[in-house]
Amino acid sequence: MTLIKREQVAQPALRKEAVTVEALGGDVVVRELLLSERLAMRARAQEAEGDDVQGMVRLLAYAVVDADGLPIFTQAQWDVFGAQHADAVNELFGKALTLSGYDGEAARKN
Repeated sequence: MTLIKREQVAQPALRKEAVTVEALGGDVVVRELLLSERLAMRARAQEAEGDDVQGMVRLLAYAVVDADGLPIFTQAQWDVFGAQHADAVNELFGKALTLSGYDGEAARKN
């Protein structure tokens, strides 16, 4: 086996996609979770014993960012926004799941 050098390896990049959310007044970026975020989600899911709402708002807080890569909302803010805009939250949540490989169909394609 040939050893490689660092400069020969492509730098990793997160998958991401712009999504228009009228309730927010424009486009946001939905991105794939980092490994650390994925592990934190798994650990908290085990502690919460299936609390789907907390998992949903946690995923949105990690994955939905602005043009500078900063989170749009905290978990608490996503909880309130979701009460007012359930369809938008469901769309963003689905996109975040797919990009992070949690969606079975997307995972098979990647």
